[in-house]
Amino acid sequence: MIDVVFEGDYACFTNPIANVERFSYPFINPSAAVGLLKSVFWKPEMDYIINEIQVLKPIKYVQIKTNEIKEQATNKTISIQKFRTQRNNSVLKDVSYRIKASIKLTEKGLINSDNTIEKYFAQFCRRIDKGGFKYSPYFGQSSFLANFRRPNKNDIPIQQNRTFDNMVKEKVYDENGCKKNLILFDAKMRNGVIVIE
Repeated sequence: MIDVVFEGDYACFTNPIANVERFSYPFINPSAAVGLLKSVFWKPEMDYIINEIQVLKPIKYVQIKTNEIKEQATNKTISIQKFRTQRNNSVLKDVSYRIKASIKLTEKGLINSDNTIEKYFAQFCRRIDKGGFKYSPYFGQSSFLANFRRPNKNDIPIQQNRTFDNMVKEKVYDENGCKKNLILFDAKMRNGVIVIE
């Protein structure tokens, strides 16, 4: 089983109901956890199944105001000020998560008998040990970079219970790679641990 810790200064796992100003879930959702693992190691022959997420640091929110462009300027002579807008973001501060996951072979992976779960697990572990990645892992926004490492004995989940209804579990894409649907689930954190069923 994959067992890795991701940590960073800020995170924003946007709740889809907040479509203008971003409001983060209180902890990482399984879809975002899969994205973190894929940023470290990804092959089209395999995929990740999140089994468990442990919240290792207290949940703290902070407000960040950002300047963003609300639409694309079509004429370079037009002042960019016309398209600029300020948004408030409720993001998480000082985050650390222990993610436990399994690897499964995709249809492409099952075609070749040389592809095994053990093979990809070993490749993932080598990547973690060397600190390598496919692209920089981040917590929801590219400006919120995430560090990763193997867990140690000091990685203890917070002793807190929390329930969050309708958290995004998985994003479903069509054959063209366009987002088709969201699979939601009722996330229950017990003593800092969210078990994904």
